[in-house]
Amino acid sequence: MPADHSWDEESRILRIRLRGHVTNEDILGDALKIYGDSRIRAPIREIIDLREVESTSLTINDLRNLVQMNVSHAERFEERYQALVAPTDELRSMARSFATFSQMHLWPHRTRVFETLCDAEEWLSSVMSEEEKPAK
Repeated sequence: MPADHSWDEESRILRIRLRGHVTNEDILGDALKIYGDSRIRAPIREIIDLREVESTSLTINDLRNLVQMNVSHAERFEERYQALVAPTDELRSMARSFATFSQMHLWPHRTRVFETLCDAEEWLSSVMSEEEKPAK
């Protein structure tokens, strides 16, 4: 399956992994599964991992439609931070388009694009509130 996700309740991290050839149907299908999963709730730290994507047929309109789907669920996911991990120029360009649409319609400054998973995880850790951070 080109799109799947996992939810870690303790860390409040939603990991979405895309791989192979990714289509609009793949991302919308996984998004519907996420929105249908009652365990997933705010606050959410989301990693959208594109490191295994080989190709995609996603268009700008597909990205806009995904953001519109996110808008329709914005109240439930009020506190949501998204980190997109995109290792190639092509994927970073696509990820930046998604981030721009998200920032315009949903969460200003809450969607960022990174080249490495480590950088994405570090940013998500930095946006956790003091109450959410694990005890040392």
